Amino acid sequence: MSEPREAIMSLRIKNFESRNFVLYELLCGLMDHDLVTLVIGSCEIPVFRKQEIIQLVLYGARKVLAILIVLRQPSTIIRFIERDQFQASKLDSKLPLDLQALQGYLPSHSIALEFYDLQWEFTYPEFFLTVLHRSLDPNTVLPFVGDPKYLGEGGFGTVTEVLLPQPLQEHMIRDQPKLAGLVRKEFKSAGDQVDSGYEREQNNLHILSRLKHPNIVRLINSYKFRGKINFLFPQAQGGNLHELLRTEHRPPQLQTDSSFLLALCHLSSAIATVHSFTIEELDLSMIGCHHDLKPY
Repeated sequence: MSEPREAIMSLRIKNFESRNFVLYELLCGLMDHDLVTLVIGSCEIPVFRKQEIIQLVLYGARKVLAILIVLRQPSTIIRFIERDQFQASKLDSKLPLDLQALQGYLPSHSIALEFYDLQWEFTYPEFFLTVLHRSLDPNTVLPFVGDPKYLGEGGFGTVTEVLLPQPLQEHMIRDQPKLAGLVRKEFKSAGDQVDSGYEREQNNLHILSRLKHPNIVRLINSYKFRGKINFLFPQAQGGNLHELLRTEHRPPQLQTDSSFLLALCHLSSAIATVHSFTIEELDLSMIGCHHDLKPY
């Protein structure tokens, strides 16, 4: 059992806080039918039960089994199955489990505590496009790698560029193909003033995202983590308007006056949309006011 255990541990990636996480895509590639059959076949489980357990693991319990393999407790997978209440949901979807629940699954308090700590490596958040805010557990491992790049700050918080591992760039953020990085706006510690500003900005950004205007950056999602509220955006390429208007050298796509004028038309269209827009499916019509429009 040492070889599967070492193989799983070798999948670990360090995030920007030097905490480990294991990409699900890589885990699925490792824990194929052959490996799961090998692991379950070596467990002290009645032989007539093993085939169904293998199918349940492949259907949606790879994370649970992987954690048990690392803890050298793969046979206890059957106790997780026994307590699934005949629900059709996957065992992995029940993670993360609280410590009290784990004590009912595992043979000792110490092993339950090890499972509790280890499960966070396998339950990183998936930052799909959504208008619903999330509150993340303080133990959550954010799947950002490398050092965040400082971009700026204001009265409410700090803006940084954060990077995702390659598999997550392609699959994690839906509707954002070939995504190299994300821009994260992290508000300062929550307080009445910050909460009010955050909620107002979140509502405005989500409404604008529904317009799907090609020249309005979409808010991917928002979450609260360790007392701070965060917004995630796709990263805009090529700098900002302030830099463009000050530079003596135009970028390749804006070399001609006609292309520059067309780009300004696109920008004007976005500004006009912010000022007055309608979303028919929401029966919503609003007028926007930017207050202090600036080129950066």
